[in-house]
Amino acid sequence: MIGLLILLATGLLVLWVGTTLYVFWRLRHPPRWRRAMAIAQGIPVELGDYGLHGDGVVFRFARGTETPGWIIKGGRPDRPAVVITHGFGDSRFGSMMFSMVYAPHASAVVVYDLAAHGDSTDHKLGFALRETDDLAEIIAQLPEAIKGRGLVLAGYSMGGTVSVRASLLPSVRGWVRGLVLDGPYRLWWQPMYGMLQVMGYPANSIVFLARVLRPLLCPGVTEIENARDVARLDVPVLVMHGDDDGVCPVEAGRELAEAAKCGRLEVFEGGGHLDLAVVNPERYHAVLESFFTTFDEESAVAVRVAD
Repeated sequence: MIGLLILLATGLLVLWVGTTLYVFWRLRHPPRWRRAMAIAQGIPVELGDYGLHGDGVVFRFARGTETPGWIIKGGRPDRPAVVITHGFGDSRFGSMMFSMVYAPHASAVVVYDLAAHGDSTDHKLGFALRETDDLAEIIAQLPEAIKGRGLVLAGYSMGGTVSVRASLLPSVRGWVRGLVLDGPYRLWWQPMYGMLQVMGYPANSIVFLARVLRPLLCPGVTEIENARDVARLDVPVLVMHGDDDGVCPVEAGRELAEAAKCGRLEVFEGGGHLDLAVVNPERYHAVLESFFTTFDEESAVAVRVAD
């Protein structure tokens, strides 16, 4: 009997550790939404299919990899451009819905594939750490005409973490005029916990072991503390969150908005994870228009001061 219990305990331990290691592996190797897959599923892959106009571009990184993207023409040439960073498991094709929403409010919209996503030539994700520097390199490669009126960095879910961290880099900070965070999280393990719960896995035990093993598997990930980083920014921060978000808790969005020097939280009733523009498109547009109007007022003040 004792031997059977030891065998059972050993099996459970192996399953626990194995599952946790697999979760780490999956986080480093996210599912890919490539162009060929989108075509096979009948998903539009050209800007014109979305009623948008712009140019395709390839962003190249110092480490020798590259990723595709689009620079999309916006409807307000007097306003900042928007750089959209998507979330885990998504791609520039998934960003097109957001591009359609942002384009009427901005001078231009830039989308791209995160490392190890879509058609990026990277094979591993850096847990939103290395991707922060990638975003800085992408911004450096944008034409001056695009950056001339400043940039709003818009990130959803993990893309919000990349956007926040990139905004603090010296090479980026001078260009950034605002941030929009859709369904963000505060700490690195929160979306892992939420996703495991949604999938029906024992989230508490797996996340506990993941946090124990973190120093061995990904030492730098504890640097992620979005509320701390948002508090260091001097630009307006708009946080949009669904009150029924099962992946990233709405409390995280509230904490980010409260930490920001100029933060604003918009909670969408009945909204889940990254479906707010579908749940209530009219409000989503209205919130963005209100946010971008801030920059119109700033420009007007600058003109009066110059005169």
